[in-house]
Amino acid sequence: MGLLEKTIRELSEAIETINHSRETAFNPTITLFSSIIFVSAVTFTDNLLLLISVIVICLIVPPIVGIDADKFYKLFMFSSFFLLLVSLYLIFDPKYIFAEINAFFIRMSVEVPFYVLFIMRSLSAIVVFEIFIAYLGIRNIVRCLEQLRIPRKIIALFLFFVVFLNRNLRSVSRKVLARYSRILVRGLRREWRLLSSIVGDLFIGSVQASQRFVLGLRSRGFDMEAYRIETHNIGWRDIFLTSIAILAFILAYI
Repeated sequence: MGLLEKTIRELSEAIETINHSRETAFNPTITLFSSIIFVSAVTFTDNLLLLISVIVICLIVPPIVGIDADKFYKLFMFSSFFLLLVSLYLIFDPKYIFAEINAFFIRMSVEVPFYVLFIMRSLSAIVVFEIFIAYLGIRNIVRCLEQLRIPRKIIALFLFFVVFLNRNLRSVSRKVLARYSRILVRGLRREWRLLSSIVGDLFIGSVQASQRFVLGLRSRGFDMEAYRIETHNIGWRDIFLTSIAILAFILAYI
């Protein structure tokens, strides 16, 4: 089994973190709004202690709130790897910046490289947003978009994109594994020449699969405009969650 095939298969399993229909006790719109406040709180703060605490807490939370921990950690690892990959050039930037370590009555300032603070901020924002998205799941995200009065066709496009993304990744994994089984003479150049032939198959297969899917929807009379999406009322839990998010935002910049 090749490294490429294993990576794609693991990525497919990681994306399954949001592909569920679990019922939640919170209003999806309020939950998503609270996640944006939390992300804003950690994105621009200079408090290193807060950033480290957020990352540690968010990595502990998944098993507590019913999120599949293995899949969530895989998703976080892929996100972190992509972040480190695109921000690699910052390592060569000699710029330093003052960061704070604030905890109750303790206030300190330390000079750290800019890329360290940038990566800490980004990792904190990523893990916070992924926690909320993994907790909500695709069904509740659709409810959120419905409550925000997003056009139903856009909601349908988003829903089908998430569903087909995982399906296409699994298809790529199977095709890569099939190509690896046909490699008789080893060599990096030979392997990549054979694996590059997957691109055309994926394009044609995706078009054919989408056509079959549309025909299936039409044959069953599916109409997104007439599809009813149930919504949640706002309760005390939503008010409590929003209050915590606002309090965290204020504390991040005091």
